[in-house]
Amino acid sequence: MLFVLGFLTAKAWGCVCGVSETGTPPCQSAWRYDAVFTGMVTEITDPARPIAPPRPPTFPLPFLQRKVRIKITEVLVGLDPNQQEVVIETGLGGGDCGYGFRRGMDYIVYASKKPGGGLSTGICSPTRLVESAAEDLKYFQQLDYSSPVAEIRVTAYDVHGTRGSRGGSPPQLPALAGARVTIDGPGVHESSTTDAAGRHIFSDLPPG
Repeated sequence: MLFVLGFLTAKAWGCVCGVSETGTPPCQSAWRYDAVFTGMVTEITDPARPIAPPRPPTFPLPFLQRKVRIKITEVLVGLDPNQQEVVIETGLGGGDCGYGFRRGMDYIVYASKKPGGGLSTGICSPTRLVESAAEDLKYFQQLDYSSPVAEIRVTAYDVHGTRGSRGGSPPQLPALAGARVTIDGPGVHESSTTDAAGRHIFSDLPPG
C-alpha cells in the first residue's frame, strides 16, 4: 500500500530581538523609549479576528494589536506627571513580539510612539513586572538629584571561541576576561581590564 503525503507551506511571522546577551542597563534603556512608567493592568481588549479572504492574501499582513489599559502608578519618562491612565498596544504573541500582559499585575512599561499616534510595547523592550525592576526604578528615581556624570559599560567577547548553537538558537560568543579596555575623551584617559564575565564599568565620567 502506498501513501502519498502532501505538505502545504505558508509564510509565518517570527520575532527576533536584537539585544545584548548581558542585558541593557537602565541608563541606556531610559533614553531609547518615548515613555516609561509603572502601573497596573486594568483591562485587556483583543482585536476582532479578520474574516478569511476569498483568495490567498498578499504578504506582509498587518499585525493584529491588543489594547492594554493601565492605571499609572508613577510616570518616569515621557508622559504628563499628572496622567492617571494610558492605553498601549502590543501584539498577540506567537511570533509578533507581543508582550503577555496579565490583568491585575503591576509592570514597568517601556513604550514607543507609533507612526499614527499612540504607544506600543513588546517583548523586545525591557517591559516586565515591577517586582523584577528594582535597578530600573533606582536609576529613574535618582535622576532629579544626581550629579551630571555618566558611565560607559563595556562587554568583551571572544570572537574566536564561538560556541555551537542549541535547538536552532544562534551561536553564542563566550565572554573575554582580562581584556584591556581604554577610553579617551575631553580630559579623560582611563584603562582597565574586564572581569570574569568580560565586563567593566567606567563610572563618574564628565558629560561628553
